Amino acid sequence: MSKATETDRKARETIVDLLAYCAVFSLSLNEDQILWYLPVKASMVGVKTHIAVLIKRGKIYRLPDKTYGVKKGIYNRSKASQEIIATNLKRALRFSRLFRLLPFVKAVVLSSDSVLQLDNPDVNLQYIFVTLPGRIYITKGVLYYFLGGIGKRRNSKNQHKSVYLNMFYTTSGVRFSDKMGACSIDQVLWFILAQPLYGEKVWFSLLQKDTLVYASLPNYPWRHTGTQIYTTMSRYIDKLDNQGYRRHLRHVADQPEFHGTQALLRVRPDTLIARPNHKSQIKTSELYYKEIRSQIK
Repeated sequence: MSKATETDRKARETIVDLLAYCAVFSLSLNEDQILWYLPVKASMVGVKTHIAVLIKRGKIYRLPDKTYGVKKGIYNRSKASQEIIATNLKRALRFSRLFRLLPFVKAVVLSSDSVLQLDNPDVNLQYIFVTLPGRIYITKGVLYYFLGGIGKRRNSKNQHKSVYLNMFYTTSGVRFSDKMGACSIDQVLWFILAQPLYGEKVWFSLLQKDTLVYASLPNYPWRHTGTQIYTTMSRYIDKLDNQGYRRHLRHVADQPEFHGTQALLRVRPDTLIARPNHKSQIKTSELYYKEIRSQIK
């Protein structure tokens, strides 16, 4: 087998891997998205050629909306489903408009967990917040009491249509590579499929600066974000946030849900991630992906 033929074969298999993974979440991709999300260098002409070959071989197929999926995937395109998605997205936007009123919040992003479940009428909204350096815990404290006051904070008594406060980063940057996913596709797409509702430039700037994400998406059309440095000059507020950080350390230490082997917990001055069932959720997605992929020969 020639080198060119082997390269084409690997590219086609990578496309099938990508579409099989997206099928876990009933997500189909158009030609642009396939090119953008491929972890190998490719061109649009090459992608179109590979898609044609894969369709001919019965490995993938084209949906009516000009996106592509795998035969074992279930893609809901009903009118009722689209209406539910639109309603949930409006709800997410309403909350983001409130969150952005806080001067410390520089980006509000709907996590891919929620984006991929927007067709569920009872979906919980999981946001990723990007704040100024040294402002994570003040921001979370304000949001915690605000959402609790209006009955929208997710807790044991409020399991549906609520808001999670479990992911915070700062504009100073962070390494995403150890945060999400059981495989390279998962680690990268978890963040790329998230939807910025406010502060899009800030969010994509953080993604672009991450070594793993940037290297894994050689065809992605990164937006020119420039370099913007955020600083805070209030020692008093710095002290309050530090107190909030230490208080939160004690708080999560007392929560049994974060003691289990399935939890992902990062409590640092520049990062807050508190996902009690993270590893089990990732494992479920991984097993479903392998099941779908194994049926595509």
